[in-house]
Amino acid sequence: MNSVLCGLTGTRCFVYLDDIVIYAKSLADHNIKLREVLDRLRTYRLTLQPEKCEFLLKEVTYVIK
Repeated sequence: MNSVLCGLTGTRCFVYLDDIVIYAKSLADHNIKLREVLDRLRTYRLTLQPEKCEFLLKEVTYVIK
């Protein structure tokens, strides 16, 4: 996933294994970044499982060991 999203990680999203977290300060900025990530996934013919997706969360809890 890191190679697919190379150039977007750290500026538009974070990637951990198969999780992608897109962050932004405004809804408009979030939508732009989301589109860029989705376009990149489409280019590499990767798909998402809608039942595992969550959008527009204000906070994300992550457990790091």
